[in-house]
Amino acid sequence: MHPRVGEIVSALDAFADATFGVEFRTACRRFLAEAVASDPQLVRGRGRSDTAAAAVAWAVGKANE
Repeated sequence: MHPRVGEIVSALDAFADATFGVEFRTACRRFLAEAVASDPQLVRGRGRSDTAAAAVAWAVGKANE
């Protein structure tokens, strides 16, 4: 599970740093950590890491308007 989460975090960090900055990056990391802690199956699927990162970024962005 750790390598997969690492891939998602890397994609999230790259996007966040290029667009919204450190606060957005932190919010995305916290959201991902909470989601994985509550349901580890979220990162054990066959989906692509960049797609998972995009979903996290979208959810955090939507929640913060």
